[in-house]
Amino acid sequence: MILKALKFSRFKGETKEWSIEGKPKDGEQEQWLTFDNINLIVGINASGKSKTIDAIRHIADLLSSDIKLSNLNILGYGSSEYDLEFMDNESSLSYYIKYINGKIIEETLTINGHQKLNRSRGKLWYEGENKELDFQTDPDILAVTKRDQKQHSFFEKLYSWGKNLSLYRFGTQLGKNAYLRDLNLINDDEEIDLKDGDEVTGAFVKGERQFSKIFTDAIIKDMRSISYFLEKIDAKTVIERRDTERSRSVEMTSKYVMLSEVEASNNLQPNSLKPKSLKQCPI
Repeated sequence: MILKALKFSRFKGETKEWSIEGKPKDGEQEQWLTFDNINLIVGINASGKSKTIDAIRHIADLLSSDIKLSNLNILGYGSSEYDLEFMDNESSLSYYIKYINGKIIEETLTINGHQKLNRSRGKLWYEGENKELDFQTDPDILAVTKRDQKQHSFFEKLYSWGKNLSLYRFGTQLGKNAYLRDLNLINDDEEIDLKDGDEVTGAFVKGERQFSKIFTDAIIKDMRSISYFLEKIDAKTVIERRDTERSRSVEMTSKYVMLSEVEASNNLQPNSLKPKSLKQCPI
């Protein structure tokens, strides 16, 4: 399932309101911002590129229960309105949520034109009963996170989308501040948080072990699709020599880093604009 369109507003109606929407059409505002599999967000400094990415990340984390609405409220993001359109093969899914000061005011879910959830009416579709029934949940809890695969299997698509959406901020530390003494200590059975940028090296090593060349080729192909022309990506051992003052002996230590050989490209020119790339993969 991929995100196809978005309308977003934070602190709507207030002087500090900030919104995401598509270009006006025939003079009409509040158009859908539409997405494809690969998207490039371009703008000058402080134009909202990072805010747009963060807004998508926040709703993904809420849908997957990786963050609580109360925590977003503490961080200053507790008043927002989302209108989302998803596509899953031939199915369409519309999700709307509005919350103010960490309390949910409205929440609806519609699949292929059939409404499954209406929080204002207190109605939720129960598949086992094949009808709408009354429901109630806490004001700071998303109804779609109350997962029940027997009664509400349609919630699983939203959960999977949120859980599998990862944000990797190129140009930041992105794992360089996470020192790995020994790749052999990476346990193949241990789950890695793919949303944690500090774990990119561990994620790469596990992926390469499990899928070998297919995995690395897929990364190179995806990076090329957003104009990062890599020839090779690998994990190597770097040897450090450190002289100790007392014994003057040489201690050999090892650390592992991600290496890539980047091919020069005329397509990559310095520019005052700083693009953000967003790539979606169907789940």
